Amino acid sequence: MSIIKGQNKILGRYAPSMVHPFIPGSPAAASNAYFLADTNMKVGAYTLLKTTMPGDIARNVVVTHTAVDTADTLGTITIEGTDFNGNVISEVITPVSGTAVQGTKAFASVTKATGTGWVIDTVEGSADKVKIGYGNKLGLPVCLSRNTVLRAYLGGALQGTAPTVAFDAADLAKNTVLLSTALNGDEVIIEYTETQ
Repeated sequence: MSIIKGQNKILGRYAPSMVHPFIPGSPAAASNAYFLADTNMKVGAYTLLKTTMPGDIARNVVVTHTAVDTADTLGTITIEGTDFNGNVISEVITPVSGTAVQGTKAFASVTKATGTGWVIDTVEGSADKVKIGYGNKLGLPVCLSRNTVLRAYLGGALQGTAPTVAFDAADLAKNTVLLSTALNGDEVIIEYTETQ
């Protein structure tokens, strides 16, 4: 992973002066059970299989629910960990029956996942299943106040469709890029200009 930055000082002010390539290596394909394999839902902390994102980068978290007989009351799952710069962050993800719910924040590590508000169904009384993994959203290394991502490459090929970009001037974890093509282990290059 590499980040190349540059600025020119003009008339006493720093201004973006060049395109910055962000090269997060060769991100693996998304995995919906990387942190937690199919496990009975519960109230409390889940035992995670791993705590760091593969490839030393930040990506969004995905929570997938599977109903067992009658769907339970699903509650929420709070994800705790760190962002690209090592700052402590958290995100509350609300599972949806039979769906993989994509988180919006980019986590470099996931240190804890805690279920709250889950209630087992009163028909068969069988606990639903949940698994936790990561998606295709990549965390940017800087905060942007607007979308200044110019283009993205996957495996050396320019993406024909512009990536989907989320930005936030204050919260690094909310700055993400989603390529139009699913990640597959090929090298990714994202070119952007910084904002003030």
